[in-house]
Amino acid sequence: MGKLVKPVAMALVASFGIGFAGYANGGTVLADGGKSQDNTGLGTELIVPPAAPSGINDSWNGSYVYYGNYEGSPIRFRVLDPQTDIYGSDTMFLDSEMVLFRQKYSDYLNVWEDCELRGFLNGSFFNGSFSSYEGGAIAESIFTGSAYEEGSILAHEYGSSVSLDGDKVFILSAADVLNTSYGYSDDFGCILPEGGPEVLGWEWHDVSNHIKYYGSEACTWWLREANRRDSWGSGEVTSDGTLGVTYSSGSTIGVAPALNIDLGSVIFSTAVSGNLNEAGTGYKLTISDPELSIAVSSEQRIDISGNTVTIPCEITGADAADVTRTSILILDKEYGSDDNNIIYYDAMSSDGAFELPSGLSFGGWGSDYYVYILAEITRGQYETDYACDPVCVPAPDFSITVTTDGNGTASASASDAVPGTTVDLTAAPSTGYRFKEWQVISGGVTVTDNSFVMGVSDVQIKAVFEEIPSSDSNETPVVPFDGPSAPTPSPAAERGVAGFVERLYTVALGRRSDPVGKQDWIDAITLRGETGASCARGFLYSPEFLNKQCSTEEFVTVLYRTFFDREPDRAGFNAWVETLNNGTSKEEVIEGFINSTEWANLCLFYGIRSGGTGIPSIEIEPNQDTIDFATRLYTTCLNREADSNGLMAWARQLANQRDTGTGAARGFFFSNEFTGQNVTNEEYVNRLYRTFMGREADEAGFTAWVAQLNEGVSREEVFEGFAQSPEFTRICASYGIVR
Repeated sequence: MGKLVKPVAMALVASFGIGFAGYANGGTVLADGGKSQDNTGLGTELIVPPAAPSGINDSWNGSYVYYGNYEGSPIRFRVLDPQTDIYGSDTMFLDSEMVLFRQKYSDYLNVWEDCELRGFLNGSFFNGSFSSYEGGAIAESIFTGSAYEEGSILAHEYGSSVSLDGDKVFILSAADVLNTSYGYSDDFGCILPEGGPEVLGWEWHDVSNHIKYYGSEACTWWLREANRRDSWGSGEVTSDGTLGVTYSSGSTIGVAPALNIDLGSVIFSTAVSGNLNEAGTGYKLTISDPELSIAVSSEQRIDISGNTVTIPCEITGADAADVTRTSILILDKEYGSDDNNIIYYDAMSSDGAFELPSGLSFGGWGSDYYVYILAEITRGQYETDYACDPVCVPAPDFSITVTTDGNGTASASASDAVPGTTVDLTAAPSTGYRFKEWQVISGGVTVTDNSFVMGVSDVQIKAVFEEIPSSDSNETPVVPFDGPSAPTPSPAAERGVAGFVERLYTVALGRRSDPVGKQDWIDAITLRGETGASCARGFLYSPEFLNKQCSTEEFVTVLYRTFFDREPDRAGFNAWVETLNNGTSKEEVIEGFINSTEWANLCLFYGIRSGGTGIPSIEIEPNQDTIDFATRLYTTCLNREADSNGLMAWARQLANQRDTGTGAARGFFFSNEFTGQNVTNEEYVNRLYRTFMGREADEAGFTAWVAQLNEGVSREEVFEGFAQSPEFTRICASYGIVR
């Protein structure tokens, strides 16, 4: 490994800056060794391919990468292809912009496989020009040569392109120099007579696009091909830019090395010269250092105070003492994913504190965005940097402790949780007591309807009970809380979802439900949006049902009980049995029942979507849950009490599934009455929180949503963002309606 710069300071904790916009057009290039999201991209994503020249005198027009060092100066390579797989793996193909030195091809050979130049490039030049880590990131290039098109000037001069067999460093072939996708002109430098290359009278002309310089002097430089017609000659590009052959491989002419960088070794590319998103920009790379690693400290926990985060880190490995900065990297997808974008990247501050960028909530850590730390060894402006591979920082979690006053038991749905998680609370009083309230001892959370949203510190909550007065001795004991936050469902609504699932166990499987299985099916309907049809299929296609090996007659009887909630009538029974006996599949018959009016009526009765094409023929009277849900919309959206006619109209729509929870909310928020109130963006967001989240807005979320509205995002778009939230799904489920 080459000599490393000693660290200025070792930062063992991280710092985020405000703002998370993606890489901006124009950007800034590296200044005084500073790397940030303004000048740095993942892998080679910022490096653009060269432009094809429009004429032979066009200058080469593309990106550059500084890599390695020759005789005290950084080597500037042209990027011929930032991402290619033609050399045996995924690589970036580089070609030295300049002729670095002059040397003979070989004393006696003009074949690349055995020539002295190949040995020098992959020996002394390679070892002296690249650090061990740079050399490790250079791919062993594999390329199979092939014959040039017969009758072409390439076939006449060289015969075929030349293979590579594990070369770390090599020189270009004639085909490379004539490849317009590499930014080079496809003009060989001569016009052939009508008879082709075998006829004399070639007309030569300069091709300045191919010219390379040795210092300030245009210089002839070697190609990989041998001369087809002379065993002593090898291919060359002349100082005029024409391709040809030298008739002595022992001649001393220029060498412009080429190589491939393994993309799997490249962590970052950072602009160090030129203007971003423009041709001519130069980059340095950050490559993987196998002798360096970083981890979140096992001795200290991640600390959060408000929006300020502290991440304690431990850096280890043989190169730990050479680290110049520890960095924070926030991505929109997991590291290594396709089309990944940097949300934030910068050096960590010395005290380890950072503010979570605006627009990111703690609840999205690990799902909406991903946080990584890495230790870096930054070097000179044109020198390759080294870094450990980014290490993912899991979302910090905090403990939840629930105690009681001794007159009952209480628990939480989790013992620890990450910020933004909804935690449900359960309380069960002892005999003679009833539940009174939840007291928040620490953690700063607000308990609403027996649940709270986890904050950014440990939470302690106490369940308080009170003695039932003797005058209330006939009062029904309080039932323990065991569901998501929302009003307690009415008996009819509870019977609808739970009863629907229980009857499937009874009529399809012939047994009572098990608690875990039943709850999973209830959640599938109320929280995950499954229809009655998909649930029925789940039972009838289950191994348990299939193992019963029902006869055709038994199968049809089960379908009548499952989908029609009755015993089969004789005519219908005979028709279905005959249909099955004539070869119709059981799956087709099940779909026939699913698409019936009777199944639509049954599902409507239980308050779920049928999932079939049948149209209900019955009208369901609103129950208390649908009335309460509609009442809630009047309160949270219109900010007034409901009028009886409007209330019952909305409740009837919901009860008969002519509208969903989202559809009803949309009707309120975009009604003439609401629009006529001319509420501010701030008040609009507050009402959305009350309607869809069942709580007041948190500061970070409120600020982010208002900012979007102020920047021109429509109220309809913001409405949809709230309507799709898990919180609203739970609220709708608690009222027994479809979200």
